[in-house]
Amino acid sequence: MTHDMHEHVKRGRLATGILVVGLLLLGVTRSAGAANTVDRQISATSDDAMEDGSPTLTDDKLEFGAKPWFGVRFTNVAIEQGAIITSAYLEFKANDSTSGDTDITIYGEDADDPGTFTSASSNVSGRTRTTASCVYNNMPAWTSGNWYQTPSLVSVVQEIVDRPGFASSNAMVFIIKSNHTNGDKRICRTRDFSAADAPKLHLEALMLTVADHAAGQETDAFSQSDG
Repeated sequence: MTHDMHEHVKRGRLATGILVVGLLLLGVTRSAGAANTVDRQISATSDDAMEDGSPTLTDDKLEFGAKPWFGVRFTNVAIEQGAIITSAYLEFKANDSTSGDTDITIYGEDADDPGTFTSASSNVSGRTRTTASCVYNNMPAWTSGNWYQTPSLVSVVQEIVDRPGFASSNAMVFIIKSNHTNGDKRICRTRDFSAADAPKLHLEALMLTVADHAAGQETDAFSQSDG
């Protein structure tokens, strides 16, 4: 794990700790409830896109650093609204062995249940992005056929699931921007290359039980669906 990834993990743990301390000061204690792990992989050819003006939906590769915008969409993300996200990252399978300076920024789409990509102009870059983002500079060299994971996207995913209209099994979109297009790039495979090689999303979340000692009551912090 790189130094930057360690820093993202520490920040996520610090944010969770601050939240717990705040509740304690209010006379509320929280105990760990059900942990939920979700792994999703792109399943439709229109759910990954590369944009330089109008999006391309059927390319079998995404070329980070060569084109300005990219989008990946994951369906049926079974995380409850308001859950505490403890781990989040994307995974891409390298198509080519490449190195050189490649820098990207990863956002989420700030929407409850975003739709798939279309070929309409700016359909990736024109979507509303989350305030939170992950700047991924100096991407490591990639070797063809290997999987590579991004740094932590906990803050990005947390912003999405905290939306009042978000619900379990909604879709989730990530918007990726090349910070420069200077010829250095990382090339990953898409759903059009093969179903097994399509980009992946990994999430871990925690449902917490809240005990309000002032009221002498204990309730689940968040509702849980049967799915």
